[in-house]
Amino acid sequence: MPIEITLPRQGWSMEKAAFVEWLKKDGETVSPGDPLFAVETDKAVQDIESLDAGILHIPPNGPQKDDIIHVGDVIGYLAEAGETVSFDKITGNWTADADTDNDEAQTASAPAVPEEPEKVSLSPAAPVTPPCREFPAVSPRAAGKALRAGIDLRTVTGSGADGRIREQDITAAPRSAASAPVTDRELPVSGLRRTIAERMVKSLNATAPVTLTATADVSKLVSLREQFKLSATPDEPAPAYHDFVIKLTAMTLAAYPMLNARWEESRIVMAGAINIGLAVDTEDGLLVPVVRNAASLTLRQLAISTRDLVDRARRRQLTPDELSGGTFTVSNLGALGIDAFTPIINHPECAILGLGRICREPAVADGQIVIRERMWLSLTFDHRIVDGAPAARFFDALRRRIENPVPGLTGW
Repeated sequence: MPIEITLPRQGWSMEKAAFVEWLKKDGETVSPGDPLFAVETDKAVQDIESLDAGILHIPPNGPQKDDIIHVGDVIGYLAEAGETVSFDKITGNWTADADTDNDEAQTASAPAVPEEPEKVSLSPAAPVTPPCREFPAVSPRAAGKALRAGIDLRTVTGSGADGRIREQDITAAPRSAASAPVTDRELPVSGLRRTIAERMVKSLNATAPVTLTATADVSKLVSLREQFKLSATPDEPAPAYHDFVIKLTAMTLAAYPMLNARWEESRIVMAGAINIGLAVDTEDGLLVPVVRNAASLTLRQLAISTRDLVDRARRRQLTPDELSGGTFTVSNLGALGIDAFTPIINHPECAILGLGRICREPAVADGQIVIRERMWLSLTFDHRIVDGAPAARFFDALRRRIENPVPGLTGW
């Protein structure tokens, strides 16, 4: 009897994924443990391994690249040589609304099943040609750069996977390409972009966000980092500013556990661990790898960990586990010249901290005007979980730690 190939659940909150590609060809022999197909889920591209053996049969109406498939969807079969396969469970309904129950969506949109389901011999089938797109696949940053430069994407050759146009391709595009008229364009939405959009909207709809802002005198923090830079090596780089803040935030959360909680249905769950996510800007979109048990790590361990996570995030090599389980998030836009902003909570977490740029500004100290290093901080929290006063006390305690970081950062 043919074995159904379905999308397995890759995380406790996973319900769907964007199909990327088959990793085996139609009619090819598959063994247990072989990579069978790839999907994009939880912001990571993952290879799904086969649990069974047999000859792969890919239905003509199976999912194509970027089609949405749900957990449990049948997308193909494994069968013995000469065994016939029926396609009656393959509906082809791969673009059902993300908020609609999978079974109901398929029932509403599935074509009528013929009285005698089509039977196909398990011989290699003719390749299925995917529908052509008017515009090539393109990363969001490359699309924005092309739009500003007036470059027609159809004139650019992509260097990414499957011809995907990257930002560097726009930079290298010949000057003559910029002469094309600037017109409105429709860009394909990648699975990652769709996931980011859904999570941002879900956060705003499911939380009661309030943002607090303050400035911190980070002169001591800047001086401390300069000291670390003097002894830095390629293998042990100086901690970035976000490393200091992650460590100090984790220590402060231990004293204010309500900011490390989450809302689940009709109850508040206090997280047992302090796992801090770090928002990372990548060419394909925003990713948030998680530093686990951040309070227990030395600053050196934390710096090595975040450097590795950021590097692999930008190469799309993170696992779903490394992108889940966060209890608090830090987002740093200071390097982009931003002072203060309103970060969006990484649902279902309680809060997110935004870091602005560090500026040299005049200040009054002991009756004298002096130059100090100052940083804007922005805290967005879910008012359902914690009230304004407790959140403000946490924020003030964190600000004071950032202004005087040395007592909490011993043990490099």
